[in-house]
Amino acid sequence: MKKTLITVALAIAALSGCSSTRYEPSTYSSNHSRAYNIAEAGGLVTGIQDASVPRDKLERLTDTKTFGTAYVLSGYMSPQLGMTSWKGGLLSLANWAIGPKQHGARNSLIAWMPSKEAVSPIDAQAKMLSHVKVSIESTLSGLGADFSLIYEKNGNLRYHFYKDKWKCPTWVNGQSKIADMCSIRVRIVEPLTGSAPRFISGVKGPVYAFTSGHETQYNYIVVTNGTASHAPQKIIYTALSKQLPAWAYLYLAPKTVHLENGEKIKFPYLLEKGTPEFFVYPKD
Repeated sequence: MKKTLITVALAIAALSGCSSTRYEPSTYSSNHSRAYNIAEAGGLVTGIQDASVPRDKLERLTDTKTFGTAYVLSGYMSPQLGMTSWKGGLLSLANWAIGPKQHGARNSLIAWMPSKEAVSPIDAQAKMLSHVKVSIESTLSGLGADFSLIYEKNGNLRYHFYKDKWKCPTWVNGQSKIADMCSIRVRIVEPLTGSAPRFISGVKGPVYAFTSGHETQYNYIVVTNGTASHAPQKIIYTALSKQLPAWAYLYLAPKTVHLENGEKIKFPYLLEKGTPEFFVYPKD
């Protein structure tokens, strides 16, 4: 009897181990936005919502030329976009209540690396870190900011960047505090193995899936301003995304991204190669 119980326990442990490293792709739900489907496929579930929009208004709402002006600061209810006359109104994404520990409340990176790019999950983690480092360093150089990689260990990176125009100071020993510094923090965890969802751009078949559903061990790139700084985080995130592979996405949570004037973007969105993908879908 004792031997049987041990055998069963080992079998359960083995199955648990397999399930923890295997990624199962999700199917596309036509009742949700593309942003919602991508986020869910990447493990972002709690605190993730989307809203339906009349089909004839959707094009104006998702026109990236207005991004950062009309509805960034006021949610989706904007007179400039002709939205306030909708019968019954539109749920404002800016007013969603998201718990502090929910997936929707934190910035995350999700990605599906083609399996041919790495020989193992550990190798894939290193390759993803390399992609991120190139993205960060190319972005900061392109924006005229100096930078230093001050920490690199166990999948974690921390950059400090400096630019007078943004009031991002250089470090002065004995005087500066961490809170004074403009920084970019990164965490890339070891990915799962599986198959890519059919609706993910730039990849098919076997992948290393960098999901971000775990409570603490999830992937992210987080841009932080110093106490007196005003680095344009939206511009930085957009440039970072442009430099990442097509199969990598940034999820940016509500009120976590600053514009150069200090205002916060009030709603969540994804970035795909620098293009915002919003949590809205057409309603006939």
